[in-house]
Amino acid sequence: TQPIIIHIIEKGYYYHILLLHLFFNKDIKRRGKRMKNQQHQQKEENSISFGIVITEKFSVLTTTTSSPVDTTTSNIPSQKKNNKKSATKEKKQTNTSMQSSLFTKEHVEEWSSFGPRLKGKPSSEEERNKAMERKVKCTAMKKRLVSSFNSKEWTEKKIEKELDRLAVESSKQSTVFRPAYLDAPSGTRDFYPNEMKIRTWLFTTWREVAKSYGFVEYDAPVLEHVELYERKAGEEIVDQMYNFRDKDNDHVTLRPEMTPTLARLVLNKTNLSTGEVTIEGGLPLKWFSIPQCWRFETTQRGRKREHYQWNMDIVGVPHVHAELELLASAATFFSKIGIGSDVVGIKVNSRKVLEALLAKYGVTKSGGTENLFSKVCVVIDKLDKIGGDAVKELLSDIGVPANSADDILNALKAPSIEALADLVGEDS
Repeated sequence: TQPIIIHIIEKGYYYHILLLHLFFNKDIKRRGKRMKNQQHQQKEENSISFGIVITEKFSVLTTTTSSPVDTTTSNIPSQKKNNKKSATKEKKQTNTSMQSSLFTKEHVEEWSSFGPRLKGKPSSEEERNKAMERKVKCTAMKKRLVSSFNSKEWTEKKIEKELDRLAVESSKQSTVFRPAYLDAPSGTRDFYPNEMKIRTWLFTTWREVAKSYGFVEYDAPVLEHVELYERKAGEEIVDQMYNFRDKDNDHVTLRPEMTPTLARLVLNKTNLSTGEVTIEGGLPLKWFSIPQCWRFETTQRGRKREHYQWNMDIVGVPHVHAELELLASAATFFSKIGIGSDVVGIKVNSRKVLEALLAKYGVTKSGGTENLFSKVCVVIDKLDKIGGDAVKELLSDIGVPANSADDILNALKAPSIEALADLVGEDS
C-alpha cells in the first residue's frame, strides 16, 4: 500500500507526516483454536488499522524533498528503529534550521538584490563603482543584522557567509512560471509606498521653491501630436518617441519633453495677427510644471524611458533678469536639500552667443542660410550626448566645412567668458 503524505505547520515548525495504511486483509489465515464467535472473527478479518509516524521536524524556512515510502505491517518495528537512529540527525538538522530561521525570506531577497560578488579586479570604472556600491550596501545590512541578532555567535563575516549560502539555495530552487506582464514595461518603474514618500517629498520641495519665487503650476495632457515635436527637433526625434496612430488615425505620442507643450498653450491664448497674449494677468508668465516624460531609448543606469522633471519657464521678459531668477531658484532648491557647490555646478549657455559664433563662420539666421542655422543648432544640442567626433561628422553632412566645424567645437569648449570673447569678439 502507498502512504498518504500530510504537511502541518504548528507553532512555527513544519511537520512531515506519513499516514500509513498498515493492512486491510480479508484472507488472514489463523492457526490454532477456532474462534467460537464467527461474527467476531468476521469483524477482525475486515478491520483497518493505521498509524501516524512523524518522520521529520524542522524550521518552516528549511525546504526538503521527500519520496513515497512503501510500508507494510512487517516493517513497523524497523520504522521505529529508524526513527530512533535518525533522532540525532534530526536534532542536528533542527539546530541548523533554527540558525537559518534567523534569516527571513526578505533578508535573502534583500541580499540577492545587491547583485553577485565581482570576481577578480574591476575592468572598468562602471564595474568599480558597482562593486563599491554593493560593498556599501552589504556592510550596512551586516551591521544592521549584527545589532538585530545581538549574539556574539553571529559576526559580520558569519552573517555574510550564511546569506551567500541561502542566496545560492534560493536561486537553485525551481520557481513557478512568472508571466512577463507582472513586471513593469522596460524602462519604467513602480513606486511602492516607501519610494512614493521620497518622490512626494521631492515634488513638494520643488513646488515650495517655485511658489516662493512667484511661479504658478500648470499641466497638460501626456498625449501630444507628433508634428509639435518635429517642428522643434526634426523628424529624427520620432524614433525616440512612443508614437502611434490612434483610432482616429491621428499621429500622436507620449510627450518626450514639456517645452513644445508650453509653447502650444501660450500660442492658443495669443492673437496671432496682433501678437497680444490674452492669458489672465498678461505677460510676463512665470509657470512651472512637474511632467512625466517619455523617450524610447536604450535603458542604462540612471537613464530610463520615463522620467519626471521640474520645469520652470518665464515668458515675456526680454533681458537676462529671467535667467538670473531661474538660476537663483535652482540654487535655492539645492541649498534647501543640503547640496552645495562642492557637489553640483551650473552651466550657462546663450543662444545669442551661439548665433555670434556661427555667424563668424558664415552660418547666419538670414541671407539664405536660415535652414542651415537651424540644422547646426540641432546638431550642436547633441554634443553632450554623442560627443565631438560624431557632431563634427553630422556638421559635415549638412554642409559645414571641416575646419569651420573644428573651430566651432573648440569655441564651445571655452573655459571662461573672456576666452569666448577672444574668439567671437568683444562687440558680439
